[in-house]
Amino acid sequence: MREGFNNFICISDNPNTDGFQVVCYHKSLEPIMSRGRELTSEGKSRGEKEKIRSEEAKSGKIELPTTPATLHIYYGENGFYNTETNNIENAKYRYVVYVPYATQESTGLSLSPNQSSHPWLMFPGAYNAHIMITPNE
Repeated sequence: MREGFNNFICISDNPNTDGFQVVCYHKSLEPIMSRGRELTSEGKSRGEKEKIRSEEAKSGKIELPTTPATLHIYYGENGFYNTETNNIENAKYRYVVYVPYATQESTGLSLSPNQSSHPWLMFPGAYNAHIMITPNE
């Protein structure tokens, strides 16, 4: 990782643990993401984190993106960075487009993928509604 110079924030996992995960997202998502990290460090469960962030988004305590914002994730339970080939191996790529409070009606998207790699809307109507896109490998 290196110091960035654009509107994206990238966070990598601990290289000394199993698996691989690197996430990059538009800076407008940082209030949601940083709050999630805070709650994780406090030992909150996924359900607890979602409830708290939802309430904070509704109250205005967490600032939400005002336009669609993209997150990219490269991940894999058996993924790793191969220093010899300079490649990431055994990892998958996914990207999502956050559109707070988007619904099936407002987007025209299905609530589950019609086929592999088709976009779909996750968490419709919620502060963290987003379009999921997982390209075919």
